[in-house]
Formats: sequence, C-alpha cells, structure tokens
Amino acid sequence: MAFEPVSLKYAMSGSIFIGALNAVPVFVAILLLNLALVRDSERLTIGSLIVTAIFIGVLGTCLTTLMNRHEQVKQQKTMPHGPVVAVTELAGMTIAGAVVTPLFGMDPQFIWVGAAAGLLGSLPSFFVLSPWKASESEEDFQRRNKAFGNMTHETAQEYKEELRQKQQDKLEKKHGDPWNQDRNQGWWK
Repeated sequence: MAFEPVSLKYAMSGSIFIGALNAVPVFVAILLLNLALVRDSERLTIGSLIVTAIFIGVLGTCLTTLMNRHEQVKQQKTMPHGPVVAVTELAGMTIAGAVVTPLFGMDPQFIWVGAAAGLLGSLPSFFVLSPWKASESEEDFQRRNKAFGNMTHETAQEYKEELRQKQQDKLEKKHGDPWNQDRNQGWWK
C-alpha cells in the first residue's frame, strides 16, 4: 500500500487547533520580551499582544505543516523525524513572529522581538514532539491512531445514549409514559 499523506485540508485544520494551543507560550514569551526589551512609549498593548500571539501560533504552525509536507512524502510517514524536521519545527513560528509582530507594532524593530517570541513559543512543542528522534513505524502509528478514534467514537456514543436516556426520563416524569395506558382504564365505570 502506497503512503498517502493526510489531506492538506485536514492537516491545516489540525494545525489551526494546535496553533491556538501554541499561542499560549508565544503570548508569555512576547509579553516578557515586550516588557524587557521595548521602551515604554513603544510597547504593544495587551490586546495587541494577545492577537499577535494567536497569529504567530496559528500561522507558524500552519507554515511548519507546509514545510514538513515534503519530509512526510520523502520518509513515507505521517510524523516524520530528523534534523530537517527539527529545524522546521522551530523555523515556522520564528518566521511567523518576525513577519507578524512588526505589522502590529508598526515598527521594524519588532522583527527581533517577534522572532524571539516565535522561537521561544515553539520550544514546548519542540521538546514534546522530539522531531529529531526516530518515531514509531507508520503502521504502528496508524494502528494507534485508529484505536484512539474507535475509543473516542465509543465514548461519544455512550455519552449520547446517556443524554438520550436522561431526556426520556425527564419527559416521562413531566408528561408520563405515553405507552402506559393504565391511567385510561376504567373510565367507563
């Protein structure tokens, strides 16, 4: 069976979600850098910092996904590894920070603040994913991924059934059981 990477649509939707999570460490980094390196008169407001962090996180993660696409095909793996992947893991948010932050700061000096915030913000995911280490085989990854999907589906079905039962019990308590005709018996007496 030939390797087929995940469709770009699904890869990007996942990257947007992960990027929103990556925005948290980016926000902490850009906040500290903004306070430490930027003069009082030129500092970004807290609202600008939040929006900038979200943009850096989302755009940087999407950029990383696009840059890693070649390695996915080359290595025939959904989760590629190696030095190139490790560099792109750090480069995506660093580049996004260097581009986005000067736009919000309206000053070219923010290139360095944004690049540093992107780099520092990408470190948690970099160390969690460990892209420099060889990971499990593609078959093991797909098997584990499918098992997780099945478990999620079963849990959702159980939860759905539980909610349906609660709703039915609530209606029976309020209106009675429509199939129970005991209360209608003997009305002619």
